[in-house]
Amino acid sequence: MKLISSRIKSFLKTALIATSFATAGVTSAQTNHELTVAEAIRWIGFLPMYVAQEKGQFSSQGLTVKLVTAGGRALAVQTVISGQADISAQDPAGATQALKQGADIRLFMPLLNRNLIYMVGPKTAQEGDKLDVRGMRIAVATPPSSPHNVLTNYLRSKGYEEVDRSTWRPKGVNDTKQYVRLLFVGFFQELPPVAAGQADAAVVLTPYESLGVQDMGLKVTYSWAQATGPFLLTAFSASSERMRTKAPAFQAFSQAMAQTYTWMYQNPKEVGDIAVKWFPKMNPQVVREAAARMLSEGAIPKSVQIGEAEYRANIFDLAAKAGDPGANVPFADAVSNSFSGQGAAK
Repeated sequence: MKLISSRIKSFLKTALIATSFATAGVTSAQTNHELTVAEAIRWIGFLPMYVAQEKGQFSSQGLTVKLVTAGGRALAVQTVISGQADISAQDPAGATQALKQGADIRLFMPLLNRNLIYMVGPKTAQEGDKLDVRGMRIAVATPPSSPHNVLTNYLRSKGYEEVDRSTWRPKGVNDTKQYVRLLFVGFFQELPPVAAGQADAAVVLTPYESLGVQDMGLKVTYSWAQATGPFLLTAFSASSERMRTKAPAFQAFSQAMAQTYTWMYQNPKEVGDIAVKWFPKMNPQVVREAAARMLSEGAIPKSVQIGEAEYRANIFDLAAKAGDPGANVPFADAVSNSFSGQGAAK
């Protein structure tokens, strides 16, 4: 595993100081444990973690959690490998890729259990099973990424074959007007090319499907959340050594997240309020819709135990078909459910 660069180390050291959100203003009992969590990006898909901070679930377990934003799935994982963070939150394939390269890292808790990825396009486009993507230019996050994985898997299922990394065609068809062109962009930069006329559609993570609908006059043309069942989209990971030496803190973290998952289903309106508070620069209606969709789609886990079916749906199905470098790592090698004993959400 390539060591984290000195520049990244410097950035993370600064971020640890500047972005510590311990207890988020909630008065708590005396804290006995501390954990640093590196999120891949600041994203509403990590909302349960923000809710736990806001509602004092961590402090209620005698735990202080410091949250830093690493800037990508690989960077989040590297902070754990380098010992600069105790836990990372990211696409599980980021951890399994590092595991294949010899890193001491394990997935130990689900964060999202549905594939909250959507295609948005013009209101004139067909949708669902009637969607016809021939000749389309589609903006999508640069691979390896879950949006790219779901899109290429979808194209294969519809009888398309890969011409090159960014070009797909219906099998046996040489008419270039029917080719699908992929435009690779950064995460959450998929909608501007559609607005600029450079792409006909975009594949986005929530809440950007709502942003496209509310702010750009687009519509959801395909929902992978509805098309697929249980799916481990994001998860928490840590080194086995850190889980062993900080076992009480990890158990407290697990219990706090279990309580948070339960609370979110019981208090959907307040979940939306918290989401708006954490994403103040976004259209509040977009944020509330996305938070509500996570609950209605069943994306918030009902347990802190990682299920093998959900894991395999990503790592052995979607990631494998898409050629993700984190694919095909056995469940027993990648997952530790050591802290899930008292973690069932009610």
